[in-house]
Amino acid sequence: MTTSPRPTNPRYRFLEPAALQELKNLRFIAKRIVEGSFAGRHRSNIRGSSVEFADYREYSPGDDLRRLDWKVYLRTRRPYIRTFDEETNLTVLLAVDTSRSMDFGGRESRGARGAALTKLNYARYLAAALAYLVVQSRDQAGLALVANDLAGWHAPGSTHRHLDGLLNLLERAEVGKSTRLGAGLESLFTLVRRRGILILVSDFLDENLDDLFRMVRLYRHRRFEVILFHVIHPEEQALPYGRNFRFVDSEGGGELEVDPRDVEQGYAAAFEAHRLRVRNLALGCGCEYEPVETGVTYPDAIRAYLRVREAFAR
Repeated sequence: MTTSPRPTNPRYRFLEPAALQELKNLRFIAKRIVEGSFAGRHRSNIRGSSVEFADYREYSPGDDLRRLDWKVYLRTRRPYIRTFDEETNLTVLLAVDTSRSMDFGGRESRGARGAALTKLNYARYLAAALAYLVVQSRDQAGLALVANDLAGWHAPGSTHRHLDGLLNLLERAEVGKSTRLGAGLESLFTLVRRRGILILVSDFLDENLDDLFRMVRLYRHRRFEVILFHVIHPEEQALPYGRNFRFVDSEGGGELEVDPRDVEQGYAAAFEAHRLRVRNLALGCGCEYEPVETGVTYPDAIRAYLRVREAFAR
């Protein structure tokens, strides 16, 4: 009899027990059948597969009650679902942008456990919680760190030990120098053995967006479901109030001294144009596009997204 894996190592800053408590009744599900099925909730599209009993797993809200084993429930007072050999696991690849632009944190607000709430750290909180939800469902989570290429890789798995390794890589992620997300996804593509769901978490401040979405279309051609989380810091959307500021290009190194009042309208229009371009490119490739602001707690962002996703998956 199996139970949900729960990482016990307290050193992981980006997997917060309080957040997991908030998310405990949620599950990450697939909106489409891809290759195989997804444990418990999703059935295989491979014809002729076996339907023999394979194992038990704990019941999660939304599971088919016809698969509840009442004898086990009467003995243990805990609900367990029967799974079968025709059911296989979902593979979720989490790709986190670690480029230097992601290291922006505004006025150094901090998370619950002391990590400066940069866009990168927000992305790490988000990815850690999503990985936990995937593994909790007995599905497979993998992690790629991408900047100007593939900076780190942890192959998909569904065990407690595997999740610990994934979180350890997330903890050690270093900020890269520049952004070439397309190159990172291209390197990742050669390592992927089966299709599933690709989740890219980024600010998309990439001068090579055409290269990025060329690779996204390749994943889509291979029948991956692709989800883009666009991480936005509130202080990126509106320039600071005051007279003279020095703005520094975090990746190119250039500097510009300017009075924000002279450029604020043009800046706001340019920022929104960039966001809309990313959104339109994503939707044009058949991807999901989800903007997330670091001013919104990541459990709230995940909860809102997954509830909408589940509603559309029914």
